[in-house]
Amino acid sequence: MSDYKESTEKVEMLTAHFAKFDCTYLGLPRFEKKSDLKFRTVRFNSCGHEQDVSYHNSLKKSASGGPKCKQCQINAKQALFDKHGYIVIEKITKDKFLVKKPCGHIAHAYVNHMKTYDNILCSFCIMDRHLEYCEKLGVEYLEQVNAVEAIYKFKCCGATKKLYKVAVERGNCLCPSCGNGWMTKPSKIYLFQLETSDGFNFLKFGYGKDLENRVREYRLKDCKFKSLIYYIDLPSGQIAMREELRIHSELGVPLDSSTMRKYLTRGGYSECYPLDQLDTIVNKMKDVCQVYEKDLDEYKQ
Repeated sequence: MSDYKESTEKVEMLTAHFAKFDCTYLGLPRFEKKSDLKFRTVRFNSCGHEQDVSYHNSLKKSASGGPKCKQCQINAKQALFDKHGYIVIEKITKDKFLVKKPCGHIAHAYVNHMKTYDNILCSFCIMDRHLEYCEKLGVEYLEQVNAVEAIYKFKCCGATKKLYKVAVERGNCLCPSCGNGWMTKPSKIYLFQLETSDGFNFLKFGYGKDLENRVREYRLKDCKFKSLIYYIDLPSGQIAMREELRIHSELGVPLDSSTMRKYLTRGGYSECYPLDQLDTIVNKMKDVCQVYEKDLDEYKQ
């Protein structure tokens, strides 16, 4: 088979055929069996990559632009993975991959999604964040009902209720049985300073009823509580949660949550800020204090 030669006429025909697609015809590839004769080696002039392509398939694809460079397609997909910070673990199909995301979670990634969206949220991180809200509110997430609703259990008395997940995250959920719970009781917003084992200091801004217990709930690893910088008493958990969310929305970009998660292993890792935000956060907390000072006085009476 290796002695097979193409006629001058066929070489000229193939050269002209592939030239239409900006490809240089290089000849027959190395082959061992007769079926290999359907392939031809070409160089894509636009990128310089060489590839064995099916001559008959290239004729069929003439209307769609002829053969495509596989190496360029691979490079384009890798550029998408790099853009989103994904590490490929396994190829499922040509457009579906199993990847490790920057946050550390393993999930499926789709080429079309990566092309369309600049910032693809991690569904596992979204759920972790939601469970953190549940823990703060004193409710237990039981099961998913649909994309926007779930069943929750109120720890105050054990009652269950179907709620919109966004309502839980906004603090709009009172116990259907006793009307009590964490949301109706006094709470606080606070600003902690934490320090990692290698000396990196940062701020943690949040809300909670028991600040000492809140620190324990973070399950700090290679990190320690350094100081309570500032805190404000507020009439209810609902108000504390609302004001905390508002201040977060007004602050700059927090520290990278995938990095902070190494230190705050149980939660709160998405609410950490550099020390240069200290004055800004404290001033916003003081503004809140002035608004609710009267409510606090009335509550204490």
